[in-house]
Amino acid sequence: MYTYHPEAYYELARRFDYHVDLVEDLMLELTRAANLVSDQVRRHISSSFRLEEGAALVMSGPHMDFSFRISRAEYVGTQEEERRYPGLRRFMEIRKERDSHFGEGVSEDYFSPFEQD
Repeated sequence: MYTYHPEAYYELARRFDYHVDLVEDLMLELTRAANLVSDQVRRHISSSFRLEEGAALVMSGPHMDFSFRISRAEYVGTQEEERRYPGLRRFMEIRKERDSHFGEGVSEDYFSPFEQD
């Protein structure tokens, strides 16, 4: 027999929403990196690289209003360390500072309890 546990339901829903936001933020980060690589190839190798195709874009949705959105994600700033993926834990900390993001905060669910910083 099935028993409904509201506390468990809401905790699992919160974890699911966090995971979906994290995956979407990682997709934005991948798009930023692809656009950075294209910029570097145009700057150092071939000035016409992907000019016809344009920047890499990412589509998200459906959102709460059932819409889909297309975004152009790029790194903002000039410091080299701002332009690299910093690892999962640090990314969770700084993703809210990127040009766009879906979620924020660090979830320890993704890390081993034996992991050392």
